[in-house]
Amino acid sequence: MSQSVTDSTSAIPSNSVISINNNFKKLDVDNSSEDRVESSLLATGAEETDNANVPLEFLQKELESARKALRIKDEECKELSSVRSKVESELEELTASLFQEAHKMVNEANLKQFVAEKRLKEATGEIEALRTEVSALKSLVLTSTPSNPNPECHPQLIKKKKEVLGSPLRKHRILRKRGQDEKSEVKSGENPVSVKLGKEVDSVIMDQLASWLSNLTQPPDQICPSSNSLLTRIDSEDVVPCLTFSNSVMSRRILNNVRNNTLMIEPLLRPVTQRCSLTNAIASCQHRIKCGASEDWIPISMLSRARIAAVCDYLTYIRYIEQKIVNHDRDQMYWEIMRLRKEMCQAKLGFYKTE
Repeated sequence: MSQSVTDSTSAIPSNSVISINNNFKKLDVDNSSEDRVESSLLATGAEETDNANVPLEFLQKELESARKALRIKDEECKELSSVRSKVESELEELTASLFQEAHKMVNEANLKQFVAEKRLKEATGEIEALRTEVSALKSLVLTSTPSNPNPECHPQLIKKKKEVLGSPLRKHRILRKRGQDEKSEVKSGENPVSVKLGKEVDSVIMDQLASWLSNLTQPPDQICPSSNSLLTRIDSEDVVPCLTFSNSVMSRRILNNVRNNTLMIEPLLRPVTQRCSLTNAIASCQHRIKCGASEDWIPISMLSRARIAAVCDYLTYIRYIEQKIVNHDRDQMYWEIMRLRKEMCQAKLGFYKTE
């Protein structure tokens, strides 16, 4: 077979053989160049892959770190959102409670204002009523006292007296007494003599009264102590002797309570005959007294009650003058004080009025 090949090659011309060789050379050159290109491409690809592997790992690390940071941020955001929700809920509760408190305070203020206005109206009405009562009592206060009550202020007394006087037995006694008096006057032949008492003003007492009245209009820091000489004189001459009883301890207590206007006196439902706590005498006790709220009631006789009532009438009138309730001139005040002193003197001597 080799022989056939050599025979065939020997039969080919020389020029064609040269061209074939040249072509084979070119093919070899081309193959070598292609191999070089492939090797260079492989080398560059390997370099590129090596260069690409290095930043990928770095990026993966950066990505992991970024993910961790995002997780931390997410947790912080969740915590902040929870804190925000709590704060908002607390703020809402606080706002609601503040509104409730404000509403409650407004309601309480309105209620207090309503109550205050109502009380003011009631107090104003009571003041007006008291003013009218005081103005009505000013004209009656002088003639209405515990020892000598005014029939206009106490109509039940008039009714009682009318009933007593209107009874047949009482009329019979009065007519019988008048007849006996007339018979005795005719027998004796003497005319009845009516005794009239004269009145004259004591200039010393009037001057003391004028000084005391003028001193009432002065300020408290300008009051002269000597201007109370009238009250001091009446106190030593009439008040203290009138309230001096056998029981000296009770006398001092009663005097202090009468001056402080704290003595209470009331009639008994059933009069009893027993020893009087003030005079130590056995008498008909129709009243009882109490020296203060914490003390016990003490039965007293009619004479003791009359003496206490006379002093109370005098001190009440003096108190009315100081409070400017009595609108009388100086002469009327003088004679009223003298009348009250007369009542105290009569009670001190054992004379008193009975119903």
